[in-house]
Amino acid sequence: PPEAAPTAGEPLRVRSGIPRLEPKARVHQVATRRPRLQTRDSRSSVRWWSRLVGDAIAQQGRVAAATTGGAGVEFNTVREYQPGDPLGSIDWNQLARSGELRTISFLEERLAPVVIVVDARREAYVAPYQAAVPALHRGVRAAYAIASDLIVNRGVPVGLATLSPRSQWIPPGSGRQQLEQIRAALLGDRAFSWVPPDTSSSPIRRLAAFVDFDTHVVLCSPLADDDAAEGARTLHATAASCTVLSPAVASPSIPGEAYAYVTRAHRLSTLRTAGIQVIDWPWERSIEE
Repeated sequence: PPEAAPTAGEPLRVRSGIPRLEPKARVHQVATRRPRLQTRDSRSSVRWWSRLVGDAIAQQGRVAAATTGGAGVEFNTVREYQPGDPLGSIDWNQLARSGELRTISFLEERLAPVVIVVDARREAYVAPYQAAVPALHRGVRAAYAIASDLIVNRGVPVGLATLSPRSQWIPPGSGRQQLEQIRAALLGDRAFSWVPPDTSSSPIRRLAAFVDFDTHVVLCSPLADDDAAEGARTLHATAASCTVLSPAVASPSIPGEAYAYVTRAHRLSTLRTAGIQVIDWPWERSIEE
């Protein structure tokens, strides 16, 4: 019988599966292990990826939104008064001149939201030869580590989604409760199951419809096929920016992985040429370092 989904207090269990890199690459069995999501205070250390991901977001990390609260940083416009507008936003000079009620609108800066997208398609269940866990396992751990860093250390609103036929969507939010919701989904939602999906569909258009134009996307994907690269380009065109964190699932020194290494390297190159930041994540390097 299938195992019950782990709760937020239990370690993650990697179930057996058969990943593959490419049609010409080596196929091997994934062993069962019990990794955990790190829950230590993310402020205790600066990890190797933190600046790469954080700086990419910080470059465009604030957006202007209209407000009538009077606390904005820049004048926006004067519009017709609407019931419920704060008294402090009323244009009293206009009222004295013409007797008309008008409301002053300001532009207020706020932190742009971030959505972390985990590639959980069947094609993402790949790993280097002799590795014990699939790339999806790396994506799940990276998603939590990035969310923790952005929410706790930077105060950035963060959401979670999957690139998978088993969809998952948590709108961007802030605070410890949001982080716990993300953690619970990564631990227990079927979208992050350690058993690959039965189908190989890539519903990128449906996912892109949820992403606002001012959102920054972090895509965790091994880029094991062309659909993953196309998904990154679509998210980059839809959102404010897209950063790809890609675990390296192939080595040129292993004959069975050489073809997969070359094709993946080409995908990384084409994405960078398109203006997308791609972080090539060595398999042997932990996200918690």
